[in-house]
This record gives sequence, C-alpha cells and structure tokens, in this order.
Amino acid sequence: MSGTALKIIALILMTADHIGDYIPDMPLWLRWIGRISSPLFFFCAAEGAVHTSDRRRYLKRLWQASAAMAMLEAVLPAVLSMYFRITLYDFDNNIFLSIFQGVLIISILESTKNDSRKRTKYLLCYGGYQFILAVLSYTVEVNDPIMAAGIDINLIPILRDWDSIVFTLLGSLWHSEGPAVLTASIVLFYFCRENKKRLAVWYSTYCALYFLIFVPQIGIHFFNFLQRCGLPSKLVYLLALPINALGIPTMRIDTARNFTDSLLRINFQWMMIFALPFMLMYNGKKGKGLGRLFYIYYPVHLVIIHIISAII
Repeated sequence: MSGTALKIIALILMTADHIGDYIPDMPLWLRWIGRISSPLFFFCAAEGAVHTSDRRRYLKRLWQASAAMAMLEAVLPAVLSMYFRITLYDFDNNIFLSIFQGVLIISILESTKNDSRKRTKYLLCYGGYQFILAVLSYTVEVNDPIMAAGIDINLIPILRDWDSIVFTLLGSLWHSEGPAVLTASIVLFYFCRENKKRLAVWYSTYCALYFLIFVPQIGIHFFNFLQRCGLPSKLVYLLALPINALGIPTMRIDTARNFTDSLLRINFQWMMIFALPFMLMYNGKKGKGLGRLFYIYYPVHLVIIHIISAII
C-alpha cells in the first residue's frame, strides 16, 4: 500500500471522525474509527520528512498552513457571528501544527545524525524554547492582557483567539491539536522506519502505555487525591501544569462512571492501535501523490461540518 493510499484512508476516517464529533446525535462508532486517522497522517509525515527533497520547504509549508488555520479559527467564527448570527463551537482544529512539530524534531535528528553533541544541543534548545512558550502561555491564560486592558472582545470577536494565533506563529507545541504525547508518535515512526517488526513492537508498546495512563484516568484521580489531602488549589494546579502540557488530563468534569465508560465513551484514543495493520501494509512507495489536496481539504471540510453543526 502506497503513501497516497494511506493518506486517502486517513482522509476518509478523519472526515467520519469530525462528523461524529461535531454534528449532533451521530453514532459513537464514527469517533472510534476516526482514531485511526491521525496515526496514519503522522506515519506519512515521518516518511515524508525523511524522503522529501527539500525539508526546509516542507517545514515552511506546514508552518504556513498552521498559521492560516489559526487565523481561520479566529476570523471565521467572528464573521459568521457578526454577519450571519451563526455560532461555531470548538472550532480549534490544527493538525498542521502537530505535524510541523514532529517534522521539526525529525529535521533536527536528521541534520545532526553524525554529530551527537550538536544533536543534544539543538534538542535542548528546542526543549528550552518550548518551555518558555509554555510559561508565556500560562501567564497569558492567567493574566490576559486584552482583558486587563478593558477591551470588549464582543466588539472585536477576533481578539478571543489572539493568543492562539500568536503562539501558533511562534510554533508552540502546546497549541497543537491533541496531546503532545500523540505528536511524539511522529518521532517514534521516524525511528521505526524501514523496520516493520520494530514498528509493530514499539507502536504497540506506545498504545499500551497510552491505554494504561488514559483509560484508568490516573492523572485525574491522582490530582483529585492531592486536593482531598488538603493541598491548596493553586499548588495542585501548578503541579498539574507539566502533566497537562503532555496532554494527560488532570481535571475533567465528565469523569467516567466506570472503567467501561472510560474505555468506550471518553478515553477511546487507545483505538489508534488499529492503525498498525495499515502501516504494516505500507510498501515504501509514495504513490501518485495528492499534491496540496490535504492542505485544502482539511480546512474546507472542517468549515462545512462546523457550519452544518451550528445550523441544525
């Protein structure tokens, strides 16, 4: 199965997932099969990062797409609300930024594979930069300068998402779509390339760890325990920040009623394991290629689905 075939399958499953997520009263199984899409996109991104003839241009295209998506997320809801009285909810998808982060790390690894000291230096710089962005993001979240200035965001709705635009332009890992631990899978696919046995073992291990952490809701129960022990709420919040940064939930209103409820209704991301058979069928060939289809299809289908969801 070529890379093009994998991308087409991922596109179809992604569309099903978004229909199930945003349009009311859709069957839950649409969300389940949708868990396969992101790993396939990430797998193809890792392959593309290694085989592309111009990695800088690839990164530039991903960054531009993520920036355009962030601006669309801010502008479109504001325009629809002001002129058409259509309210969009949860319009915050940006898989381009997630892929950008993974490809950026792969670029660092590829460009320094013959110099371990330089590799360590570059990775530390990347980690330090993301840490600074995380601190800035937290500071803005706690003390929003727009609110502090007394600006009425109802008059300028686009300002509601100003921070998302700024941090996306800065390349913040923490504003990517989905948990950071999912984005990390792109790097895992890089290390497992051209070795299907290694891919099967490590991806299965990755999914198993995800299952063990997320399905029992370890983070939520642990930090609830800290609060019951009498720790100040602000201290618990600060302790939870690095865990949240990885995408591991520490607080949630809709905590699962039981293990089965968590397994099938809330934390079903573990079903991404079913992407593995498709990856193992990959034949190492690019295929005919889709050009820029995905860059166009992704925002267009999201806009259509969100508008339908808001109207019905």
